[in-house]
Amino acid sequence: MNSEEYARAMAKFSSANDGENGGAEDISHHILSDIYELESKGLYRECAIYISEQLHLSLHYNTLVSRVVFRDLDFKVLSTWSMIALLRHTLWSRNSLPRWYDLLDYTVNYYEENNLSKMDLFGLVQIHKERTNENRI
Repeated sequence: MNSEEYARAMAKFSSANDGENGGAEDISHHILSDIYELESKGLYRECAIYISEQLHLSLHYNTLVSRVVFRDLDFKVLSTWSMIALLRHTLWSRNSLPRWYDLLDYTVNYYEENNLSKMDLFGLVQIHKERTNENRI
């Protein structure tokens, strides 16, 4: 994303309000549509980069967009690249994002069920374990 694209995106995110045409809901659904399209084409790395850019903008200029993305996200269509990008880029906002912990649980379980290296989950597994232990008490 060059500086001109960044400025346009920043203005779009900053001016988006809930319920207006071109508002946060519309932006969020457009982001989700782009994510699903990139995933369906097998462009996992590109999708992770796109997620990183969009969440960076959203978390800085309009957190409602990120909240709607997490609220409406279909975990089952995501690659591990996208799961990790979503979790890592929202780690510090996790308590304000709906279903963030659900995505974490889904991702950890996906890695376990598919015998994937948990190196990708460095730091995230600890949060998952702490949360799981809290829920048992």
